[in-house]
Amino acid sequence: MTSQPLMDPADKPAGLPRFWTLDALRGVALCMMLLSNALFDLALFGGRPEFAAGGWLLFARATATLFILVAGVSLTLKYRKHRQDRYPAFLRRAAKVFGAGLLITAVTVLLVPGQYVAFGILHLIGFGTLLALPLLARPRLALLAGVLLLAAGLLPVSLPAGLLWVGFPLAGYQSVDYTPLIPWLGILLLGAAAGHALFPGGRPRKPVSPPPLPGRALAFLGRHTLLLYLVHQPLLVAGFWLLGWAALPL
Repeated sequence: MTSQPLMDPADKPAGLPRFWTLDALRGVALCMMLLSNALFDLALFGGRPEFAAGGWLLFARATATLFILVAGVSLTLKYRKHRQDRYPAFLRRAAKVFGAGLLITAVTVLLVPGQYVAFGILHLIGFGTLLALPLLARPRLALLAGVLLLAAGLLPVSLPAGLLWVGFPLAGYQSVDYTPLIPWLGILLLGAAAGHALFPGGRPRKPVSPPPLPGRALAFLGRHTLLLYLVHQPLLVAGFWLLGWAALPL
């Protein structure tokens, strides 16, 4: 699991204040991701398989769910801002996030070729941004589509390896981060629908007080999630190697 994404400071709706609560929630997800990925690295490179199973596996999925939900809410706010140039703005954003996902693919092909990231959380948010665009002004339809995609994820189906990005992997498929459209696009769409309920008209439903110090710290992390996502894994693995807790995957 790795996480996402992902609202730039420029993504706030025009004329509206930046919502520190949303940034802070993304910061919480980032902290969860750091813990989850640190434990997964110990499982993969340090001979501690118990950190990639059971409750920790559920924790990793909860972390991904929170990241994607917040990304969906951010899409709704971004949609309200870019009323005149929404397609170019969304295309730029999608290309940036999906491009970062391709970088992760290239690195993992070299380091963990047997479990490389073919379609991870950045691929999902980048590609899902474009797929969600027609539904961002239709929260009820986004909600329905999200529920249907979640339900589709329960179907006992297998698809060829070339369609891994859709979902339904073949038995035995392994990846250090696998976040296909089914069911995870459903989470993104649920977040987009929630954005309308939480920020009607592009503003918080209830007045928000100034952030306390912990809130400011989390919001700072949340504003730099994509950068921290890209650099945290090399730092974690190198740190564990220096401590003698893991072997470098070379």
